[in-house]
Amino acid sequence: TSRVRPCTESYRIALSAWVWSHHVDAPKEAEGILYRMIRACDANNGVGIDDGVVVDDATATAKAAGRAISGPVRPETRDFNTLINCCSFARKVGTDASEEDDDSLLQRQVAHREIFDIAEGALNALLASEYAQPDPATFSGMIRACVNLLPNTDDRDDRVIELFRLAYCTVPSSGASSSPRMGSSTTSERIRAPPGAGCVDANVLRQLRHALPSTEDYIRVREEFEKHRRRHVGEE
Repeated sequence: TSRVRPCTESYRIALSAWVWSHHVDAPKEAEGILYRMIRACDANNGVGIDDGVVVDDATATAKAAGRAISGPVRPETRDFNTLINCCSFARKVGTDASEEDDDSLLQRQVAHREIFDIAEGALNALLASEYAQPDPATFSGMIRACVNLLPNTDDRDDRVIELFRLAYCTVPSSGASSSPRMGSSTTSERIRAPPGAGCVDANVLRQLRHALPSTEDYIRVREEFEKHRRRHVGEE
């Protein structure tokens, strides 16, 4: 007897449900759903039993018997971004700063670091994916995660700069193309990444300015970006 199995939209609804729950465990639970989605996609594509990817017993039995696995399941860039944004907005979930002592502050910093690691893992998985690519929303979410989850130190500033450099060196997904679309508004045209900017659009630049307290650092990084952009569009 065939079983009804989750499709892409099933995973996506469950992912969004955890994100909008604002529960303290939302990032971890959302991470689990995304990686189940990835494993289901790999299983559909013939990866799993022979390639070390863990799949459930029903999926393994179906593959061993040569039966098609229901689906298709395929994560998209927005699914990775959903997890990253879930992490980036988790700063105040389950905390009460008014009653926080040194021990609880330390515990919160450790918890925030774990949440940031989830976001960073999602970025790395997206960069390694064969069926999805980062877009500007990926990097604006990651920079926001740095600001909201990491201690305000020079190390955090360095991480923000690394992410920004990675953003403008990363070719955006086809859905984030800078080519104009029919019916696009003037606002969306202003936000869209300019030629040669990789995954840097106005939102990424806004997050960068908010993340770097030093005007000198911001100007220096922006100048590096503009040199890179002009070089890749033949203006230098």
